[in-house]
Amino acid sequence: MGTGPIFVEEIPIRHVEWDDRLELGEGAFGVVESGTLRRTQRVAMKSVFLSRLDDPPEEPGIDEIVNFQREVETYSYMDHINVLKIIGVVQHQGNPEARDVTLHDPRTCIVVDLLTATRSAPAFDRPLPRYPQRLPSHPLPCPRHPQRPNNGSVGPSRWYGNAFLFARGIRYIHLRGFVHRDIKPDNALIREADGLLKIADFGMAERIQNGRVNPPDPSGGTLNYMAPEIWRRRILTPKVDIWAFGCCLIKIFGGGIPWGEFLNWEGWDRHGVIDAVTLQRRHPWVPAGWPQVVRNIVLDCLEYRPHRRPSAAEVLYRLEHLTVADVPP
Repeated sequence: MGTGPIFVEEIPIRHVEWDDRLELGEGAFGVVESGTLRRTQRVAMKSVFLSRLDDPPEEPGIDEIVNFQREVETYSYMDHINVLKIIGVVQHQGNPEARDVTLHDPRTCIVVDLLTATRSAPAFDRPLPRYPQRLPSHPLPCPRHPQRPNNGSVGPSRWYGNAFLFARGIRYIHLRGFVHRDIKPDNALIREADGLLKIADFGMAERIQNGRVNPPDPSGGTLNYMAPEIWRRRILTPKVDIWAFGCCLIKIFGGGIPWGEFLNWEGWDRHGVIDAVTLQRRHPWVPAGWPQVVRNIVLDCLEYRPHRRPSAAEVLYRLEHLTVADVPP
């Protein structure tokens, strides 16, 4: 594993074709669309700014530019099977005189791999029995074949496989010296054909310096995946990603949306979540009926004190070694 960044190509806008404004989703600071690079390669493009045809052109603000630059820098350090890889950057200021809408649409884009037939959060939303009574007698998933086809199965091995690959991507991000700061199921892209999982959206990522991120910034992130030290404006470490991953495990293993009791038809009760996390020092509900070995992994990730949480490498090791022998009779 290299230590420096990889070269990021600056791609002329004429080499990119957008798919008629077909949006794949929204990241922390931009809209994600599909398209074609040089008429041959299918790609996804995250625009810092996308002007609407019926609105006057706007310019991206300082925050958007800073976060764009931060995301490009972070992506440039990533080269791993479980992390989305950057292909290049498109920077175009627009030409109001042009007739072609693409040319007068000012945009600054990050171009990344497009996973064919990709799904994100819905991959964790399929119905699952309350919990498998028995786990297979071999470790789940098999680490030597992490992206092996699963014949369409969404049984236990697929669910544990998702968790394993997710944790492996987080471990790599931390080894590269970054904290993702927005770990959640929406940012885990899964290719249906073979179950390959890649972590995306580094718009909130920060460098780790002396084992921590400083200063802390509670203004970004996803409410029900944010660690207590973020709200309390404490020094941040990679352990904020571990808390978020613990919340992801609740959903991956069929426990529902973390802090779902604070979600109603009007949206999130923001103050309810923050009070529960900070004042009451609670963690999201973890089903009591799960095998204790699995509950322990999740609960350890959700320790209130960051130094008590395991590292991503430790979580990965424990997920790798889940076997039927670990399940109480």
